[in-house]
Amino acid sequence: MPLYRTEAIVMGGWNLGEADRIVSFYTRRMGRIRGVAAGVRRVRSKFGGRLQLFTHGTLLCFAKENRGLCRINEFEPLDSFQRLRSDLGRLSHASYLVELTSLLVWEGEISEETFLLLLRALRRLEAGVEVFHAERAFEIGLLLIAGYLPELGRCVRCKRPPARDQGAFLAPEEGGILCPDCQTKFHPSLPLTPPSLIYLQEARGGDLGKLLGIPLSWQERTEISSAMRAYFNHILQKRMHTLDFMAQLEKATGG
Repeated sequence: MPLYRTEAIVMGGWNLGEADRIVSFYTRRMGRIRGVAAGVRRVRSKFGGRLQLFTHGTLLCFAKENRGLCRINEFEPLDSFQRLRSDLGRLSHASYLVELTSLLVWEGEISEETFLLLLRALRRLEAGVEVFHAERAFEIGLLLIAGYLPELGRCVRCKRPPARDQGAFLAPEEGGILCPDCQTKFHPSLPLTPPSLIYLQEARGGDLGKLLGIPLSWQERTEISSAMRAYFNHILQKRMHTLDFMAQLEKATGG
């Protein structure tokens, strides 16, 4: 059974038996994997509190070639993201990014780009970067890496780019935007005003500084978020648990 060492981010876990725990990781060199942390729930476990959600660290594990459950030998934290876990609002958004990653990336599929994207997003949330921008940058980046990025530069029907003062409509089932003329013939779709469309187009470049500099109204932020949620619902074909929790939290806190 080969021994592997790689950077990893804890994505979650569940108890196994009386003292063990199965932990899910997204790793830099092995993709998304699961492993058994033997005795982790005992008081004197060598893991202590190291395997908490979002923790970024160095993982040492024994794994079989068929990619079954690996055996976790060591996990040395590099970033604990304690502040992120202590803020319920940011914790819920970070959990959304982790769930999105787990649904869009197959277990064992190796993507260093995805690992670095997720780590960068968690660090931004930990550092206090506005959640809206950190989340949108991650969503677009993940779609780009996974090959699911919608066509945002031109209408998927007539192939013409929309005028900058015209806006467009995102049609998830069509795989991109529709111009106002084509949208009357094909639906359903979600409206994107010119600032919203420009924002999503800029997000493809991954430059957070540019995104922070784009002024958006509350309405534009809402339509961007709604369009992205609808697009992910379409490609994933399932409702995400973290979105339901975030909706309940916003309702409870009034925001």
